[in-house]
Amino acid sequence: MAWFSAVISPGNDYNSNTACRDYFTAQMQSIWICNSHVRIDASHHLTACIQLSQHLVQKFEGDFGEYFRSKTNIGTIARGSAQTVCWRKDNARGEMYCSGKPILVEFFSKLPVLLTFEPNSTQWNFPKVLYPSTQKHGKKTGLVYDLVGRIFTNGSHFIGHYALPTSNNRVSIFTYDGMKHYGYSQLEHGGTVDKLLAGSCPPVPAGFYSHIVMYHLRGGPAAQKEYFSTQASATLQKLHVDLSTEVPTYTHSDFQQMEQSEIALWKQAHSTEYCKKNDISAHDKKSALTHATPTVPIDVVNATSNKGNGLDSDIDQMSSSPAPSDSAHILCWCGIESDGHRAGIEQIIVKCEDCERYTHLACLVE
Repeated sequence: MAWFSAVISPGNDYNSNTACRDYFTAQMQSIWICNSHVRIDASHHLTACIQLSQHLVQKFEGDFGEYFRSKTNIGTIARGSAQTVCWRKDNARGEMYCSGKPILVEFFSKLPVLLTFEPNSTQWNFPKVLYPSTQKHGKKTGLVYDLVGRIFTNGSHFIGHYALPTSNNRVSIFTYDGMKHYGYSQLEHGGTVDKLLAGSCPPVPAGFYSHIVMYHLRGGPAAQKEYFSTQASATLQKLHVDLSTEVPTYTHSDFQQMEQSEIALWKQAHSTEYCKKNDISAHDKKSALTHATPTVPIDVVNATSNKGNGLDSDIDQMSSSPAPSDSAHILCWCGIESDGHRAGIEQIIVKCEDCERYTHLACLVE
């Protein structure tokens, strides 16, 4: 199905058709929550055909409805999944800047009208309908996905079952089998969605398995808007994330957005990071009481060897307000990370020639 995604999102060489993309592709939102910092990734569109990895079928024991709820139901979404390491790391250097184990929250912030999956497993059990919200809300607003198509393959040939609405609000099932019957689809008399499309193993010739599964949003574009509105409201209330802004923002009053220079060591593309205000205030207060130095900038000097302080002779020493063109990322023993350009109170900091990072001299000698 790579050709399908290529048609929907042809790349930079062609004009993007937003309406077409939104009709066929879901939008994913990722939020990382650690000890006293939060990372918000930019929302991004998935491929037109969503791949279901093997670990997902094991995690949800083949229950596709449960997997879908984990990406759409705010109660399940908010719990997130525990990660083994924080994103504050430098893989190239093999360095970690936070020992915390964050929670990763991932969910569909927007849903398409035609939702397509590639199972990559015979163990998935696909239900006849999916409810992104509650069943009551879905029936009222059209926020319901109906199973409308399933394609099977043996590796070289494809067979497709699909549902079409007919008179009296009924649904008929048709089968397409390549050039059999001169390439015409055939009506399956007595066929139903439950019999020929839903479940884990609909009846197909030996050697065939599910290749593609397709759901259609009953309420169309209006239901799409309803989903985003509902999801944005719940996300703001439960997770303090505002999805209505061009770039999702974290609105918790105890947090503030960090400068790009402050997260340069572990910066992830297309993301913003927030940290607790209280932690910064506590550090500023401690600095004012114990580490205050004259406001006149101190010139850069070479630190002399001092075994008692644990300082090597190749460590540089400077004030915490270096020239704007300098790079002075402070990663101090006291646990504070900041940019030397923005230190509220000047302190002497020292640079390690091995890792090229700085720490407060006062923290080393205390």
